[in-house]
Amino acid sequence: MARVLVVEDDVQTAAEIAAALGDSGFDVDCAHTGREGLLKAGADTYEAIVLDRMLPWRGGRAYRSIDAPHGRRRSAGSHP
Repeated sequence: MARVLVVEDDVQTAAEIAAALGDSGFDVDCAHTGREGLLKAGADTYEAIVLDRMLPWRGGRAYRSIDAPHGRRRSAGSHP
């Protein structure tokens, strides 16, 4: 099952996104702060990160520095 991390500071929005992804067959983890999201993303492997780019504390751009397995970069948005 594909794992997805949802990083969203609005708890209700995060719950709605997680529910929709879960209903579609994804295994979903949530983080409600940028720091929490970075810790989870760095400690585990996710096929995708759904990210609120306007998060307090560094926002979505902080995720560009996370290294993925096999030398690929995870990044916010569609740019490598």
